[in-house]
Amino acid sequence: MLRLTVIRDDDGDITITFHGCQWHTHGDILSSQSGKPETEAIRDFVNSIVSDDQILAVAHANNKVLDVWPTDDPAHELRHMPPNESLEIRRWSGEVIQMPIA
Repeated sequence: MLRLTVIRDDDGDITITFHGCQWHTHGDILSSQSGKPETEAIRDFVNSIVSDDQILAVAHANNKVLDVWPTDDPAHELRHMPPNESLEIRRWSGEVIQMPIA
């Protein structure tokens, strides 16, 4: 269902995103947040996703995926969903994380 892409542009900027989605981040941002060299920060970030350590939020509407992004606070994501969208909290493997109903 999800495809994670890592793209290097002609200027050397590296973008990490989920194919077809708006959310993205950049290698230099991951490096500045982690204090690690860019290549290592990117590798760690991607590994955290594909090894199921990172929780993902998947927004849906009309049976289509609208966006996917990593989250460290799933309850916060659920509180801020537009009424016409649903949100699935899951891991890369597809394991759905059940959230308590508020």
